[in-house]
Amino acid sequence: MAALAPAPSQTELAQADAFCRRLARRHYENFTVASAVLPGELRVHLARVYAYCRLTDDLGDESRSDARLRAWRDEVCSALAADGPTSHPVLLALRETVTACSVPLQPFLDLISANLLDQRVTGYATWIDLEAYCRLSAAPVGRMVLAVLGIRGERAEELSDSVCIGLQLANFAQDVALDARLGRCYLPQDEVSRLGLHGAVRSLCERAERLLESGCELEAMTSGRLRAQLAMYRLGGTAILGAIRRSSFRTDTVRPQVSRTEKARLATGAIALLAGDHARGPSRAGGIVEAERVCQRLARRHAANFYWGFIALPRPQRTAIYSLYDFARQVDDAVDTPGIVDPRAELDEMRRRLHRALAGEPDDEVTTVLARAVALYRIPLEELDALIDGVECDLTSRGYATWPELTAYCRLVASTVGRMCVRIFGFDDQVALSHADDLGLAMQLTNILRDVRGDLEIGRLYLPTEELAWFGVGVEDLTGGHVAAGWDAFVDFQAQRAHRLFASGLRVQRHIPKRAGICVRTMAGMYQRTLQEIEQQPQLPLQRRLSLPPATKAAVLLRATLPQPPRPRPAGTRPTVRG
Repeated sequence: MAALAPAPSQTELAQADAFCRRLARRHYENFTVASAVLPGELRVHLARVYAYCRLTDDLGDESRSDARLRAWRDEVCSALAADGPTSHPVLLALRETVTACSVPLQPFLDLISANLLDQRVTGYATWIDLEAYCRLSAAPVGRMVLAVLGIRGERAEELSDSVCIGLQLANFAQDVALDARLGRCYLPQDEVSRLGLHGAVRSLCERAERLLESGCELEAMTSGRLRAQLAMYRLGGTAILGAIRRSSFRTDTVRPQVSRTEKARLATGAIALLAGDHARGPSRAGGIVEAERVCQRLARRHAANFYWGFIALPRPQRTAIYSLYDFARQVDDAVDTPGIVDPRAELDEMRRRLHRALAGEPDDEVTTVLARAVALYRIPLEELDALIDGVECDLTSRGYATWPELTAYCRLVASTVGRMCVRIFGFDDQVALSHADDLGLAMQLTNILRDVRGDLEIGRLYLPTEELAWFGVGVEDLTGGHVAAGWDAFVDFQAQRAHRLFASGLRVQRHIPKRAGICVRTMAGMYQRTLQEIEQQPQLPLQRRLSLPPATKAAVLLRATLPQPPRPRPAGTRPTVRG
């Protein structure tokens, strides 16, 4: 196992970031890479990513063999995947971004592979051949940017690939003369033969325009500053295409450029989306931005543990999970809050509201944000329906005889929520969902032990009555306020079961990004701390609901942020940075 590289000093990191910014400023680009609309932290991350891409492309352009690029790939693997030492300022800075944003390693390697191809291939016979090259040379950059912005999900990646390939095609069409001087041509040769040079440039521009249109759907998956930044990429590409069109596609003799005036106009158009976010959307109370704020306020007001448990996530993921929690709370309230409306009718209406929202007609802030999260992170409707099914069980059952019966209930009301959270985090193996099931089950069992008194007061008992009997504890003992002799042993039995489930559930960290792992450790840590308190005072849940003091919660949160020991890797596998 490689030794962990020492963290750079603040001075070293500042110098490395200055180098990245200089590298970014030195090279002309037609679209804004790290615009002023983004928070400073994101601008720093994007500058590091851009510096890496620029440096890798420069090595490819300057190399006359594979040797320099292969040496660069080895250094990148050592610095980003194995935590090896590096003296290169770009990698020194980039490693901080890879760790903070859980950026996968593969896109960095794909970009090097594209430049290795450039050493051997100077042209492409067909569009299919050129597209395959673009998936190595352009799509990886979008994957890096998505990770930095905290946007995840298969559909988002597909759309990003299209936009980035569209941007690269626009650059290929723009740089015909420049590429020719390097002995390269990125126009499909069959189209050059059939349409002539200028016709092939036109065809490439038309293809780029169609691909760039995918950006509109990608932008709709987010809001505010992130949406404006994504729009700048798309609009920058369309501006290049406009300049090429005005040159009559004769880029073999002139390189069309986007003027400063045009760049300012594009920036104004993208920033206008910020205002549009406040005026559009089904909530009619201020658009998607206000809807996100409402979800955040509700989560903070009604579940402080939950709110702070997910504060380490990137904002899009954080607001998605808050909307999920808020919706789950609405479903719970439909059954637990006394009212004049029949609870079953309330749940039926909740199900209809959910389905309307997913069909594009949300009727409040929570379902507005939730619907976007479902689309962005590919959350199955069956899992949301299962959550409502689980709450509906409370209308027909006041208790559970066996552990398998209770497990089936807990998997509906808790494990499905864990699965949906993992989908929002992003994961690299389906086994992550099984671990999420166990973690949800462990947390729900802890809730059940903690809330015995409160549940009894509303006529419910979630403890398996068969197992209570094993320890000589009768339901009448609990309802009558008596503490049976076997109660302490029963609690210990359930606590050991919960510990085993926590051990399995926490293995989900092996398959999710590092920042998401902090959230999992925070949430699980608070529940485990509650479980420890119950073990130490097993009769306390019969008297009142246990609550952790703020100092204990703070200690759990601090411990969750500490570096974790390296994960063991199976022999023979290459180390990766998971995204």
